[in-house]
Amino acid sequence: MPNPNMVRRMSEPAPTSPDALATSGGLRRRPPRAKLMLIIGSVLSTALVAVVIFSFTTRQKQSGNGCIDFDYITMIGGAEMYKCGQEARNLCASPVPANDPDPGFYQDLHAACRKAGLPFPS
Repeated sequence: MPNPNMVRRMSEPAPTSPDALATSGGLRRRPPRAKLMLIIGSVLSTALVAVVIFSFTTRQKQSGNGCIDFDYITMIGGAEMYKCGQEARNLCASPVPANDPDPGFYQDLHAACRKAGLPFPS
């Protein structure tokens, strides 16, 4: 048989109901430090969302109009190559070395030169 002192009458509000909160003094107020943490968290979350949206909506550089842009990977890392004007023409005109250790670089370079309309050696 349940303990009669532990039984709650149905007419009493449940401890977590809105009525119980109203009769017990309402919701607990947050301390200033908790408010500050909520504000900082909200600002950081908003900034992160803004950066993600910006990164998906901006255009990156592209090969064309005398400029070349391509990413290449080597054995020790990778980089982005972006050249315009005479620098792009000189790079596109450079011959492929006979014993090239990284043929992928020149394949990517020639594809970018083709998109930019610049001549390259065969």
